[in-house]
Amino acid sequence: MEFVEEAMKYHALINVELEPGDVLFFHCNLLHKSNQNRSAEPRWSMICAYNAISNQSFRENEAKYFPLNRVEDDAILNWTPDFKTQVA
Repeated sequence: MEFVEEAMKYHALINVELEPGDVLFFHCNLLHKSNQNRSAEPRWSMICAYNAISNQSFRENEAKYFPLNRVEDDAILNWTPDFKTQVA
């Protein structure tokens, strides 16, 4: 809440209402939240975080940098169960 309270001094709270099937992308530094799901339907989310190495966390035990291995554009089309050994 420390971060939220400080951010609220300078930034407005913006509510975004979505319809089923809508998608919303966030910048990695955007403070965001979701209220309780009060519908009868489940809410699904997928969290993928990609961050620049220059945007390091200032606290221990938070996001860590792990380099990505680059592969050819058609790598997903040519995937096999032993793919990991093919790109090493």
